[in-house]
Amino acid sequence: FKIREVTAGELMECAMEAVRPLADKKEQRIEFAGREAEWEDISLSCDLGWTREALGNLMKNASEHAPEGSKIWVRVWENPIYTGIAIEDEGEGFSPKDLRCLFQRFYKGERSGKGGAGIGLSLARSLIESQNGEIRAENRKQGGARFVVKFYKGMGDEGK
Repeated sequence: FKIREVTAGELMECAMEAVRPLADKKEQRIEFAGREAEWEDISLSCDLGWTREALGNLMKNASEHAPEGSKIWVRVWENPIYTGIAIEDEGEGFSPKDLRCLFQRFYKGERSGKGGAGIGLSLARSLIESQNGEIRAENRKQGGARFVVKFYKGMGDEGK
C-alpha cells in the first residue's frame, strides 16, 4: 500500500468512477449526505487506488441491487476514533443467510443475478481490513441495504 492523506471528496469521486456508467444506465441518482465543504474537511490515511477499488465495489453492489430510477446515498463522517463511510441503497436488502456469508470469497447471495463471480465484497473487506479498517453490512429500517466502513485513526498507520 501507498498510504497517504486523502480527502473524503477525492476518495469518493474516484470510487464513483467505477459505478457511474451502471448508475447512469439504470437512471439512478447518487446523493452525498452533508455539506459539500465537509467532504473536503474530512480526510483519512489510505491507499487511494486500493480504497477506491473497495468502495467502488460497494457502490457497484448497491447499484446492481437497487431498482431503476432509485437513489444511492453516500455519507461520510468522522470522530476522534475513526472516519466512517456509509453506502445505502433502495433495493431489497440482504437475506439473513446472506448477512452471515456476504464477505466470503466466491459467495453469491440469494438475490444475486447471473453476473459476478462473488469476489467483489470479499476483496473490499480484505482491502479495508488491511488498512486498519472494518466493514459491516446491514439492512436499512426503511428497506434496502447499507454498508458501513470505518477507518481507524492513528493505530497501525506506521510502516505501511
